Amino acid sequence: MVRILLALICVLSAHAALITSAPPGGSTTVVGTGTGCSGGSIGSFSVVTISGPVCWPNSQFFGLTNNGSWNNFGQIGTNDATASFTLDLGALFSSAGFFMNYNLPLPGAGPLLSVIANDGSTILESYDINTLAPINTPSGQNAGAFRGISRPSADIRFIKVENAFSVVHSITVDSATSVPEPTTILLLAPALFYLLRRHNW
Repeated sequence: MVRILLALICVLSAHAALITSAPPGGSTTVVGTGTGCSGGSIGSFSVVTISGPVCWPNSQFFGLTNNGSWNNFGQIGTNDATASFTLDLGALFSSAGFFMNYNLPLPGAGPLLSVIANDGSTILESYDINTLAPINTPSGQNAGAFRGISRPSADIRFIKVENAFSVVHSITVDSATSVPEPTTILLLAPALFYLLRRHNW
């Protein structure tokens, strides 16, 4: 009985996940166009760490080999196979992500997308986008897709992109915590009621 109840609780619990669409209630900030390759602010967010050649903001041509190109399109670009940048989101959120794209063929693992805790060092989740949810825009111009990370509680303070000549155009964050879908609750409620009644709880 205890095992059954624990299983039901696990089903109802929210989980961390790589997400491929921006949360409908999220707030989106677009990277401005311009020139320069140094850290700065994007709305209420700030670029806090840069490793390797990274341009921010950059409206210049960015070739993505056979994955299209971005041109005159506000972006943070990691112009190296091992470059990275980290954004301080300025508050705690339950999900964060980018409209982004990256270079193909990949020179190595990545791009890696990670979210980091309030302490600035604890990696909460990290995903290899090209392995788990690849973006494929072979002849696209300023094309890409949303990739982000969602967690069951609002504990994301930083978001990091590294490797694979990645480009990012906008940042979307959301502070709403995940809840069980109503249909899941409705399906499981009768079973839980039956078990409780059978054991006279």
